[in-house]
Amino acid sequence: KYRNLIDLEQSLHITAAFEYYVRTLLPEISSQETIEFLTDIKALVNGYITTATGHKKKKAMDFIKSLMPQISLKDKVLKVYGGYEGWDSLRPVLAEWFGDVSLLASAANLWRNELAHEKREYQPDVNVILAVRLVEHMNYCIILRKAGYSDEAIKSILTEVLVR
Repeated sequence: KYRNLIDLEQSLHITAAFEYYVRTLLPEISSQETIEFLTDIKALVNGYITTATGHKKKKAMDFIKSLMPQISLKDKVLKVYGGYEGWDSLRPVLAEWFGDVSLLASAANLWRNELAHEKREYQPDVNVILAVRLVEHMNYCIILRKAGYSDEAIKSILTEVLVR
């Protein structure tokens, strides 16, 4: 029933846009410890690259390109909503419309994985619909903040554009 209430392709685009905005517009979301760990690993692989040749050297260079901090969609939603160093919480803007954001973040993560990997194991429910709406609202918040709008102005815009 709920699968018919949600545009599958659009919900995938909404979550993909969110992940793109987080990656390109917001401050680094990973902990300093994670960043330091990856820096150490890159240094080790760079040492290997100086002695390796041929295909092994190319594979090591490709491996370094893939060493980036990765966190789940759930964690990204929770951090962007709750705030972190360099990014103020969206709670004052969105709390009025969304209840248990932790539950919705989990639902968004499961739903995105379901669509991206076509497992056909996870069935959408009302939380999936609310989760996609939350992520959509967060997309607008990110863009409007980057455009220089205050949280009060963003809330007014969202009320007019998405809530009515």
